[in-house]
Amino acid sequence: MNIAIVGAGAVGGFLGILLQQTGHHVTFIGRGLHLAAMKDKNFRLRKDDEILSADRHFSSEYNSIESADIILFTVKGTDTEETINNIKRYVTERACIVSLQNGVCNEDLLIEAFGKEKVFPAVANISVHVTEPGFIEQHGPHSFLLGNVSPTHLAKAEIFIKACRNSGINMKYHENIMQKKWEKSLWNITFNPVSAISRASVSEMVGDPLLKKTCKDLLAEAVNISEKAGYPMSEKAITGVFNSAEKIGNHKTSMLQDLEKGKRMEVYSLCGYFVEQANRYNVQTPVLKTVYHFLQHLNNKLK
Repeated sequence: MNIAIVGAGAVGGFLGILLQQTGHHVTFIGRGLHLAAMKDKNFRLRKDDEILSADRHFSSEYNSIESADIILFTVKGTDTEETINNIKRYVTERACIVSLQNGVCNEDLLIEAFGKEKVFPAVANISVHVTEPGFIEQHGPHSFLLGNVSPTHLAKAEIFIKACRNSGINMKYHENIMQKKWEKSLWNITFNPVSAISRASVSEMVGDPLLKKTCKDLLAEAVNISEKAGYPMSEKAITGVFNSAEKIGNHKTSMLQDLEKGKRMEVYSLCGYFVEQANRYNVQTPVLKTVYHFLQHLNNKLK
């Protein structure tokens, strides 16, 4: 397959490097020091105790996606609208777009731009990080879920899933993918805001009674929002939020990592959108609104 990765960071890099190992044509689109390091030393992945490398097709030019069958859309939520505008002229009729982004609102923008038949929302359950420009590390088990809003391009999605599995990527199709994305958002809402404000790791939040209480309040509010929005949460999904957090250890959330690097955080995707939904459905979310205001202040200082 011909695959283009728009925003080739940690998640996109993990997928792209493994897919290139099995002969697929992968184009990595990036920028800055990260792209320069790829071109100079290749794009390297430490996967457990093994180091793998992608050695070609690194670019900053969006026109390189014109021949793609699959476009992996892995940019930060803060860059979604700008990136859509940049790639729109180069997305062909045959191309499908796989959205591997945090939150549940980016798909709406992609569908508005490209049509629901071309957009495949996806969920990434993986611990992978850019440790230095051009180098990423992944540890432990991983899994990906891929779904779609319209069945038009389902056959192509199945081909892509097969290609991933043949490349050692644990990917499955899920018929109700937006439910799974809302479920994952429970974790993000619970821990990302508190971590950014307090500078605490996941283990510190779980271990501190006051921070843990705040996280639990956020989780309860997020569950109420989800139910009103048409995505009721099972008890397993709710209890799984803290169960998984207790296993993660001294992990820094994506929002905290961005803040420490001086990058704008995905405040809207991970927090603000859910405040909007709470207002829409008249759900009381005093804790969520409070942390959202703090995060907006922090983000404004990063402009």
